[in-house]
Amino acid sequence: MNTTIEYYENNAESFSQGTLNVDFSDVQDRFASLMPDGAFVLDFGCGSGRDTKYFLGRGFKVDAIDGSENLCKIASENTGIEVRNMLFSELDADEIYDGIWACSSILHLPKEELRDVFGRMIRALKIGGYIYTSFKYGEAEGLRKGRYFTDFTEKTFREFIREKPEMEVTDEWISADVRPGRSEEKWLNIILKKTTMSKVQSEAAKKSALQPEAEVKSTVQSEAKEKSTVQFNIYTYGDPAADILLVQMVDDHDLAVIESEVSFIKELSGGQSFCLKTVKVDNWNKDLSPWSAPAVFGREDFGAGAEETLAYLLTEVVPHKINSPKKVYIGGYSLAGLFALWAGYQTDAFSGIAAASPSIWFPGFTEYMKENELHAHAVHLSLGDREERTRNPVMARVGDAIREAYAHLQETGVDCVLEWNKGNHFKEPDLRTARAFAWVMKEDKK
Repeated sequence: MNTTIEYYENNAESFSQGTLNVDFSDVQDRFASLMPDGAFVLDFGCGSGRDTKYFLGRGFKVDAIDGSENLCKIASENTGIEVRNMLFSELDADEIYDGIWACSSILHLPKEELRDVFGRMIRALKIGGYIYTSFKYGEAEGLRKGRYFTDFTEKTFREFIREKPEMEVTDEWISADVRPGRSEEKWLNIILKKTTMSKVQSEAAKKSALQPEAEVKSTVQSEAKEKSTVQFNIYTYGDPAADILLVQMVDDHDLAVIESEVSFIKELSGGQSFCLKTVKVDNWNKDLSPWSAPAVFGREDFGAGAEETLAYLLTEVVPHKINSPKKVYIGGYSLAGLFALWAGYQTDAFSGIAAASPSIWFPGFTEYMKENELHAHAVHLSLGDREERTRNPVMARVGDAIREAYAHLQETGVDCVLEWNKGNHFKEPDLRTARAFAWVMKEDKK
């Protein structure tokens, strides 16, 4: 653990109390005015969750992260959403955010690390998106009172950002610290706009353009399908002609690391040929929920759209058994993992189920399992060893629920395994999902 994170771990409560109720609305409003309706914003180092709470109140979708596990717990409680425990250097997303809010956060990185992290932020930002960030005003760099700081002036920051030509400084100003008794401290505030693709994205696009057309199509395809009132995007990875078809419901977070997941599946399955079809849902809580349930974080209740979503999969994604020899496995992470497990009770279309860190705390689900017959042959369950430590009382029963589900599957003769992973719910979702898929692929061959 580095010195700065250790500082926040040891002082999380006092830091939160000192920042949560500070009026920062002038800057928040300034940034929010640049966002489209329903914007997707990354609160990059959210601390107490003060700004996440504001953005949620504006109707934005918010992805909140922090490097301090203790601050993540406090921010989750303050905001009502799950805050991910993640380092800045672990950001790995591609053009999914309308805005990135890095208020008094990335200033804790040494300048060399900041260069890499800024590149990651740019890659994660949509073209036309904005970054807000702030630094202590000055030219010092180093440890101060237990934390590392990199300071900037207008001149030194412009020299720094010159290395990132895809970003344009659209606004900058000097302000006094808004915390009581600290008005003598000065801050440099900057808003930047992404005007073009990052170098990494540009090079990837050029490389893709040079590939033979058939190779590009076998790597990633995007199709729009419509049935009744649902419409989803389908992204295909791997070999479409393979005898193994993997089906996974995803959102933007999953798509950001899907290439990594595909690589892990190849490695862990011993190089088996497969096709992975990911289906991006429109409304996570509605499209994947087997029945209605009250919200357990945030304000959005769980809908009952799983039946319609499954009908879409069976008509548009999964081949009819009579016409195809393909083995089909369904899987997913979090609520998508629960959906995959539920789908195994609805149809015999899936030979195996890869339920990675499933939301099996979902009200009434373990009871549903005991009252219905599972059609799949193999089930992989997994959970992070810290997931049941959440302060949310409904989600805290996830550990007991998955043990209960595993015991029931064993009693009914289902070929199953329960794997415990290190960390909380947001640690290595790509690797966890890949392990689950690789296991059912191997197990079903026995």
